Amino acid sequence: MSTTTHIRWNDRAIKALKAGEQRYVAWDVSATGRGLRVAPSGRKSFVFAYRFDGRPRMMTIGPYGSGAGKFSLAAANSAYATAESRLEQGRDPGAELVRQKGDERASETVAQLAAEYIVRYAKPNKKSWRSDERILSKDVLPRWGQRKANQIKRRDVIALLDNIVDRGSPISANRTFAVVRKVFAWAISRDLIENTPCGGVKPPGKEGRRDRVLNDDEIRSFWNNLETAKMSRQLVLALRFMLITVQRKSEVLNASWSDIDDGWWTIPAADAKNGMPHRLWVSPIASEILDEARSISKGSLLVFESPAKHDAAIGTTSVNYAIRTNGNLGIAEPWTPHDLRRTAASRMTSAGVSRFEVKKILNHADPDITAVYDRHSYDEEKKQALEVWGNKLRAILSADTADILRFRNAR
Repeated sequence: MSTTTHIRWNDRAIKALKAGEQRYVAWDVSATGRGLRVAPSGRKSFVFAYRFDGRPRMMTIGPYGSGAGKFSLAAANSAYATAESRLEQGRDPGAELVRQKGDERASETVAQLAAEYIVRYAKPNKKSWRSDERILSKDVLPRWGQRKANQIKRRDVIALLDNIVDRGSPISANRTFAVVRKVFAWAISRDLIENTPCGGVKPPGKEGRRDRVLNDDEIRSFWNNLETAKMSRQLVLALRFMLITVQRKSEVLNASWSDIDDGWWTIPAADAKNGMPHRLWVSPIASEILDEARSISKGSLLVFESPAKHDAAIGTTSVNYAIRTNGNLGIAEPWTPHDLRRTAASRMTSAGVSRFEVKKILNHADPDITAVYDRHSYDEEKKQALEVWGNKLRAILSADTADILRFRNAR
């Protein structure tokens, strides 16, 4: 067979080309410079012949076929059109393709990008960085880890999220999407990639409003069913302490004995969500929890030590898991640990505690710079409010409505 031949390109004609003893090129009779190189092995590759600066040149578009790294006839025609456009602009399409492929070989994998994101952004800026790391390790890296970050497409993101939804975890899919979107946005800000594959993609899970408040029966179910729940005693006490103190899950789990002194619990700035230290009165019912925690702490630095490792905090994800595996502790409608905080705050206002005082107990961020200097200014108000909540909680647990009304009127 001759070293060149001319055919009118279509898939049937291309597939009919047979390998010869020598490599040859089948040129498209309808377009100048567009060729298909056929190797003795039978491999077929699109090539483009052109002249630049008065010299003949040849660039390889890529192998013919379907699948990763291959070009269909339609994809090849698109690549030819791009090369011809660059040539008309006075640019060498072959040289630019070589540079592009070199950049792609040198570009970071998703695993490398994720590791850099955790170290350079998440750890210094997010208290929840371990959650980002866990999400990436669980669903993203096993699927994309070795792929180049700049090769991830929108359809890859959609397929990833669909896979999580299909296993019955639409809210987890939302959380995963939020982290993936943040990683790629950060990568763009660092000039590591040019485009994000998350554009136009919407969170797949429908989330209800975050207004879940436990009623009296649910509070009693939560409290009483913890006694027989299959979880560590430390976690039982931590969950009760969340409801009593109205604080976030991570802040309670990281509580240290050194933070508790003379009836006050101080959450360090490093543990507080808004980065500001926070003082809370230890009410009598909270003190009872601490007394039991101390009796089983075995000298641990932490109030609620992980049963799996000395001086290590209980993992935040293990709390949600323990609740789910214990049938939501007898509560029919699903709930989360954060709902305990919302429940306590709501019950405090219904007992006459002002919203301002509740805000101080919740440690919501205060834009006023004077807030830095008045951390102790509302100690008495916070003490009274937490005493009222502690008394009201006891009344709820004993189902004594008269007690609830008495504590409310005492305000």
